[in-house]
Amino acid sequence: GAAAAACPVVYVLCTFGALAAGRGSWDDGYLGTAYGKFWSPLTPVIVVMGSFANLLLYVSELACLARLVQSMGVRGPGGGFLPSCLASHSSTNSPVAALLLVSLCQCGLVAGFKFEYLVQLSTLTHVVALWFALAAFVQLRTQDPGPERLWVIPGGHRGLLAVVALKGPVLAF
Repeated sequence: GAAAAACPVVYVLCTFGALAAGRGSWDDGYLGTAYGKFWSPLTPVIVVMGSFANLLLYVSELACLARLVQSMGVRGPGGGFLPSCLASHSSTNSPVAALLLVSLCQCGLVAGFKFEYLVQLSTLTHVVALWFALAAFVQLRTQDPGPERLWVIPGGHRGLLAVVALKGPVLAF
């Protein structure tokens, strides 16, 4: 609960703080430059913290994507979309084969494309994935509402419509 409230506050504070610093080029490291205009010792702190936050975000996305690839290799209901060798895991239950595949794909992308293109490609793939997640939510909620799920959006049919009404326009534009 606290993280859900803190996250938007932090983003808003960072954005307005950078805007208050005046005009500048919104490229890598701009938050450090902007906050350095207020107090110069903030520049290295913001750069280090931003780098650390991006590293953690990358590692968490890599782990989530590897688990998704691993689950798509499992034979059975809802699986079997990818080769079964990707479903293997280590003694610690880490999806080793899926992690290696995802890492190789990412290295191939980084080596072959410019950063600007990769940001656009990443944004596009995230939007497509979110559209699929929204479609899966609608399908599960309408065609199979009975099973108990880990996450439940209250309100029944109205809750479904509220989620679609809020997410649809954001994803469309």
